[in-house]
Amino acid sequence: MRKLFLMLTMFMTFNFVILNAEQVLVWDYSGSYTIPNPDQPEEYQIEDAVITALEANGISPVVAFTLPEDLSEFDAVFVLSGIWCYS
Repeated sequence: MRKLFLMLTMFMTFNFVILNAEQVLVWDYSGSYTIPNPDQPEEYQIEDAVITALEANGISPVVAFTLPEDLSEFDAVFVLSGIWCYS
């Protein structure tokens, strides 16, 4: 039950912040990491999944591979730092 509450809270926060954001930065600090695509046999870059989700919600993000010095023009910043396994 606690996980469900946490997931709902995160979803509601995401919707409020992101859907009201006009300028969104996706900083790809992950290098060339890829993740499997469950719908297709090939893998794709991590930033593609985030960009696709944002665009599906009507947001055109700015993608950067180096962090801009001035972040004041952005309403939200996604930092993609790669895949980490704790097993």
